[in-house]
Formats: sequence, C-alpha cells, structure tokens
Amino acid sequence: MKFCNQKVLWRNTLLFVASVVSLFVLFLPAKASAAEYSVNLNDTNIKIEKNDGSGEVLQYADGKTSWGKWSGDKSQIWHSSVMSNSNEYRLKSQQDEGTDYLFWDKDIWNPDDKGKISFGKITSKNETTSKWLIEANSNGTYGIRNSHYPNPSLAVTKDGVDLSFGGGSTFKISNDLTPPVSENHAIVFTSDPQYPWTDKMDRGETDPDAEGNSAALIREQYTSVNAYNATKSSAKVVINGDITAYGHEWQWKKMENELLPILNKKYYFGLGNHDIENNQGDCAEDYCFTLSLDRLYHHVDTSNVLFSDIGGIKSYAYAVRLPGNILLLQLNNYPTMDYQATSWKGPAPIGVKPNFSFIENALNHAKNNQMKVLIGVHKPDDWKGGPSAQFIQLIEKYNVKAVFAGHYHDKVGEYYSPAYFGNVPVFLSGGATQKSFLITEYDDQSLKIYKVQNNAWRNKEFIYEINLKN
Repeated sequence: MKFCNQKVLWRNTLLFVASVVSLFVLFLPAKASAAEYSVNLNDTNIKIEKNDGSGEVLQYADGKTSWGKWSGDKSQIWHSSVMSNSNEYRLKSQQDEGTDYLFWDKDIWNPDDKGKISFGKITSKNETTSKWLIEANSNGTYGIRNSHYPNPSLAVTKDGVDLSFGGGSTFKISNDLTPPVSENHAIVFTSDPQYPWTDKMDRGETDPDAEGNSAALIREQYTSVNAYNATKSSAKVVINGDITAYGHEWQWKKMENELLPILNKKYYFGLGNHDIENNQGDCAEDYCFTLSLDRLYHHVDTSNVLFSDIGGIKSYAYAVRLPGNILLLQLNNYPTMDYQATSWKGPAPIGVKPNFSFIENALNHAKNNQMKVLIGVHKPDDWKGGPSAQFIQLIEKYNVKAVFAGHYHDKVGEYYSPAYFGNVPVFLSGGATQKSFLITEYDDQSLKIYKVQNNAWRNKEFIYEINLKN
C-alpha cells in the first residue's frame, strides 16, 4: 500500500512538472517563421534595411556592399529565392543584370577557415554556403544566418555587411520597392568676392574707396543669395575661389568676421589665383600664400567633409556630401597647381601639389555609393603647364556631371573648355563685382542651372539641364 501511494505521488509530481514546463515553453519568445509576417521572401525582390532608424538600405556595386538612402536603384534591390527548406534562401543582387549571389567564401572542409563575404555565380564550391536562413523575430525584424555550420550571421559594418560568429545584426526586410518621392534641392554657386576688389577695378580703373565699395557689393550679393535660399528647405552655397584680392591678413579678417557670416546657409569655399597664386613670393615669408592655405584648413576642419587632402604640402582638395546624394569635389585654383612656400631659411613645409590619387579615390567613393559628382574649381583654363590628360581621363571615366568655376568676373553661364575638361560641361558664376551668380535646382532625376544677373534671383534665367539618372 505504501509502495502504491509513493507511485501515485511520483506520477502526480511528474504531471505537475510537465505542466509547468509546458506553460513555460508556451510563453517563451520563440523565433517566428517568415511566413508569420507580411513580407514575402519566396522568389521575389526585397530591400534590406538597417534596424537603426537611419533608413539606409544594403546596396551592392563592384563586388562590395555599402549603405545608402533608399532611391529604388537596382544596386539596392535583392532577389530572394526560396530553397527546399522553407527558411533557406539565396540572395542575388539585381545590380549588373542580377548575376551575383551573396555567399560565404570559405573552405567548407576546413573548420578553422572563417572565410569572408563574397559575390558571384553559384558553383560547386559555394552551392551550400550561398544559402541563408532568414529568421523572423517577434518584433518584425529579421536575422540572416548562413545555413552552413557554424552558421555565421550577417552583421552591419560601417562599409556594408560582414560575417559574425558571435551573433549578428537584425534587419528590416520589405517588398515595398516604390522609389521615394523626389526632393527638390538647391546649390548656389558664387565666386570672386575678392575683397577689396570692385567693378571699377574690373575695368582697369582705380577706386579710391575700394574697401567700402567692395564690401557693399559683396553684402548686396550675399543678401540676394539669402533671399533665394529662404525659399528652399534644402540649400547650400559654394564659393569657387578668390575670397580675397591678395591674401593679406586684414582681407581675410574682413571676409571671415564680417562678410562671409552674412550667408545664412552652410557654405563651402575654395581658393583662387588671388589667394594662392598671384601673391607667391611677394609677402614676407610667403605669408599671404600660407595664410590663405591656413584659412582653408580651418574652414574644412569645421565643415564635416567626407574626405580632405589638407595640411603641409598637399593638394588642399576636399570632398563633401550635399543633400540629394551629391558629392562636391572642391579643387581650388586648379588641380595641377604645384608650389612650395619659401622662407628666409629656404623652402617651407607648406605648399600645394597635385594629388590625382585623392581625386580618383573620391570619385570612386561616389561611384560605389551612387553619388553624382559636381566639381568646384577657380580657373576654367589658363593653368600653368596647360591641360592635364590624366585629369580629363578621370572626370570622364567617373561620369562627373558638371564643373563650376569662377575667375572671369564678366562671364556667367556655360563656358566652352574641352581642352581642360573633356566632355564635362563647364559653368562660370561671374563675380560679386558684376552682381552675377548661378543657381542649381535638382532632384534625383535632373539638375537645372540658372544664371542670375544684377543679383535679381527672381529673374533667374534657365540655361542648362543635366540628366542625373545615369
């Protein structure tokens, strides 16, 4: 009897434990199958988004992944094809006719080979490692693991995605591939404030009140630019050289402390021949030349640029990302300029020299990130040493959309300069002394260029349209 009671007690205990375990399992936050969510992954196109609120999606070009704002471009679209296991998929980029699959490139027979992310066609080598387990989480996000042991996960990196063997990232996945509504952006291109230069000096006359008249001309132009920019939610200003007439310290102080701050939108400037060429060797210790480089250094240092080649003896070029996925590449006076400052001791450790590697790296970054490139430069021709075949080859190879220059105060609009820029169109922005500048308005489809005369931006005149779709 005692034995039977013990059996019953033991059986009841087991039943109780089983009930508790069942309830515990029932409320565990289990992985959900992809079918439980509205996203269709079976033989369809998708976009893969960072789960950080940035809105950036995974994109692919030239064998590399990167992150960018959704534009609907083929490089951002992935084809998901289901395998026999309902949670296994292959992911194929739709860039370049959709021939490259994402796979884990490793020696599958060597457990110590961690391998790397790669792209290509399906072969016997990657037939297994090109399959990915796409697993839905309870919050609607997804994890992506390789189906081959030990199942490394995709993880977000600064440059795209990579493998993680200790837990990967979560992603948002969507079938909504509708291109975003085009946003309208604007860039105002100006040049040659050239304080203290005036319209009389343009005509070869003397101006006894050059300082006052020049400041008034610059103030008038920048006030007009501000009035135009007030009509745009997204606008920037570019000043292509000759900030000063000679690079003297008092001229820089006037521009930096009083005149440039008039502009109420972010501005980016380059240097021109009056800042860093006409004054070479003419100021004590080459101070006017070196001061101009120093002022550009500090401007770039506080401007959140993408890349720069500044300090010491370098090109002093820089690249900045502008709204609408535009890369502005500022090349200052001209890209082949070569001059080293001198002092009473001899050559000084500061100067300007060409750097085509920097230019190509910036252009290649733009290509890999589907950015459209505009170049800012001061002189559209008349470079010491003449045109550069290497430079022309680069800007044509990377499909630079337009060059904006200054230097010639009395010219505004399109400028014919194929000897220096090949088939890339060139536009001049006049100058403050002639009350002229350029306005560009653009979306993801095209960029329209207008010229403004007499600082009358309301009467801007359309002159050119550039296709941004290719």
